Amino acid sequence: MLKDPKEPLFHTTILQHVYVHTFKYGSMSLTLAPHLPKTFLAKFKEKIAAATGYSWVIDVVAEGGGQSLMEQTLSEHEIIKQEFIALPTIQKLLKKFPQTTITVEE
Repeated sequence: MLKDPKEPLFHTTILQHVYVHTFKYGSMSLTLAPHLPKTFLAKFKEKIAAATGYSWVIDVVAEGGGQSLMEQTLSEHEIIKQEFIALPTIQKLLKKFPQTTITVEE
């Protein structure tokens, strides 16, 4: 949604340095990595409002936040991969072709 081909660094920054605590449409609370510029939050609000047509309420929490959006995505991909590998048919294929590498892509 916020992926702008003119600003790939901004999208990457969101994925790697924004930690979401709570989310519902129109509202979220998050923690920002401490090294982000002070202008980041305003730009983030501007981009999300432009993408959704709605003015969002965004609360910044000082501590915590768990995983970044990138870490959440990687964790989800690993779960999908492990479930796939556990399938009996895939197990048979992996026995016949042990050098096989399985990756999960969007």
